[in-house]
Amino acid sequence: MKENNLNRVIGWSGLLLTSLLSTSALADNIGTSAEELGLSDYRHFVIYPRLDKALKAQKNNDEATAIREFEYIHQQVPDNIPLTLYLAEAYRHFGHDDRARLLLEDQLKRHPGDDRLERSLAAIPVEVKSVTTVEELLAQQKACDAAPTLRCRSEVGQNALRLAQLPVARAQLNDATFAASPEGKTLRTDLLQRAIYLKQWSQADTLYNEARQQNTLSAAERRQWFDVLLAGQLDDRILALQSQGIFTDPQSYITYATALAYRGEKARLQHYLIENKPLFTTDAQEKSWLYLLSKYSANPVQALANYTVQFADNRQYVVGVTLPVLLKEGQYDAAQKLLATLPANEMLEERYAVSVATRNKAEALRLARLLYQQEPANLTRLDQLTWQLMQKRAVTRSCRFIAATLSFPGRCACQPDVNGATGVSAGKSSLPGNAGEGGNFIETFTAGGATSVAKSVAGYC
Repeated sequence: MKENNLNRVIGWSGLLLTSLLSTSALADNIGTSAEELGLSDYRHFVIYPRLDKALKAQKNNDEATAIREFEYIHQQVPDNIPLTLYLAEAYRHFGHDDRARLLLEDQLKRHPGDDRLERSLAAIPVEVKSVTTVEELLAQQKACDAAPTLRCRSEVGQNALRLAQLPVARAQLNDATFAASPEGKTLRTDLLQRAIYLKQWSQADTLYNEARQQNTLSAAERRQWFDVLLAGQLDDRILALQSQGIFTDPQSYITYATALAYRGEKARLQHYLIENKPLFTTDAQEKSWLYLLSKYSANPVQALANYTVQFADNRQYVVGVTLPVLLKEGQYDAAQKLLATLPANEMLEERYAVSVATRNKAEALRLARLLYQQEPANLTRLDQLTWQLMQKRAVTRSCRFIAATLSFPGRCACQPDVNGATGVSAGKSSLPGNAGEGGNFIETFTAGGATSVAKSVAGYC
């Protein structure tokens, strides 16, 4: 395009000067030795005098001699690329660009994809025809298919993009030689951006996938690809790629699930949460997934209870969300299973509540003592622990617990002696300070600072 503009500005005289310069550069680059021309010594011996004559004639602007000699040489070795380039440059030198173009295009059919031929052909200025309708575009494409070059492929592709005919632009990339060229790569990039702009998501997906298969997809393009799939709501495509090991990083799982939630795709999201168990790299990532489970699962409590936590910091979150519900619903087996995932010294109060509810006497008393030992001066804590035992009609155990925690040695007032009578029923307590005095159990607790529930237990005894 730049060369064409230059041609219009400076005219044919400037073009002639360009051709002269390019001819000199070509001679310097190709050379005239047998090795440089790709000829055998014998063939070089026969041809060189004609080549030397042609070059001198071109330098002296003797068109007839130069063209005649170059054409004769080309007829002798029609497949020779260096000698073909000499003839093409001679045509251009004397203003016959159309003949040079036909020569190079014909030689490219013999040597597809040859860089030297492609560069020489691309250097020939051409008049760019204005394409304003789809009919004109299709006609241009047909002409290019008949005699494909990098230039015409690029022009057809760019015109197709301008007219929003993306399939036509995409078809130019089916030419492997063009697709691998700088012009082809430029068209692919432009086509991708145009597809995104026009929201032709499937077209963009195809281009990204081809780049992946060709191992040319960058990390940034990979992220853009996923964004395109999300924007186009290509759910089946995302799932298919994830099944192939693509977009299986933790953040992709979270992002896609969040997108489903935002779109209100409840059934699809619930199925996705059930079917996928990502391996997270940070506790924050896992926390995001746990939030999705707790918010959108068909049975959030069950989903969290069955989830295997990967980061210790998130276990407390799972237990904190699910345990109260499990206890309220009386799902004590599930609650115990959940608590078993935590260190034994964590959530003692919850463990105590479960042991009381399941009438695990030994475990309840053990945990009650541990809890009381954490705050021995906190009689409110004693009240709470005792009350839970009373709720399960564990009065005898309540007495035993109170006596033990308040450091009263000997038999609890409500425990039967060898004769089957309790200290209370006998009107006496075996607590210290009251032995043999017929002291009242309630008074002893009151004097000792026992709380209301503890007093009630003592009174009940």
